Amino acid sequence: MIGEKYRFLEHTADLAVEIFGPSPEALLVHGGEALFAALGRYESPRCTVERSIEIEAEGLEALLHDWLAELNFLHQTKGEVYHRFEIRRLGANRLEGIAHGEPIDPERHAIDLEIKAVTWHRLEVRHEGQLWRARIILDI
Repeated sequence: MIGEKYRFLEHTADLAVEIFGPSPEALLVHGGEALFAALGRYESPRCTVERSIEIEAEGLEALLHDWLAELNFLHQTKGEVYHRFEIRRLGANRLEGIAHGEPIDPERHAIDLEIKAVTWHRLEVRHEGQLWRARIILDI
């Protein structure tokens, strides 16, 4: 798992994702990457748009859930895809981050599925030695 950022797991109707990182910040960044990898394929990705995201929630599990839910919301409402993520500040109950991306361009972006929701079902975040691991299910 060293060097692995995320992997998609078999799930009956939804999409389960296991996310890895050396820190909580990396876990959140890799979660954003996994979300957009699940959505589609992007030829020649560009970062022409920045979206600031501020979240307050109770604990890392809730922050991860709300971060991914907000990224999905922005994708759906702004018609954008995001390729790079930054966590500027992370506290026990607050996250400040930035998503870098671009407007969807049908010539370069193949959106393969719609994520209806980031679920709370079986959501977990664990710290195992030097590795942070999360599991989350996306309703597709």
